[in-house]
Amino acid sequence: MAGLSRSVFYYKHKRQSDDEVIDALLALAERHQRWGLPKLFKRLRNKGKPWNKKRVERV
Repeated sequence: MAGLSRSVFYYKHKRQSDDEVIDALLALAERHQRWGLPKLFKRLRNKGKPWNKKRVERV
C-alpha cells in the first residue's frame, strides 16, 4: 500500500476521556461565573493541568 507499513495503515487513535477536563472546568466556572474561557484556561494551567487550549475549548 503505497509504501506504508502495516502498523501505520491500521493505526487507530485512542482518544482520551474529557471527563476530568469537564469536571475541572465546571468547578471553576461555578466559583467564578464572570470569568471567560481564557482566564479559566490560564487558572487550570497554573494549577498544573497539562491540557491543551484546543482540548479545553472543545469541551
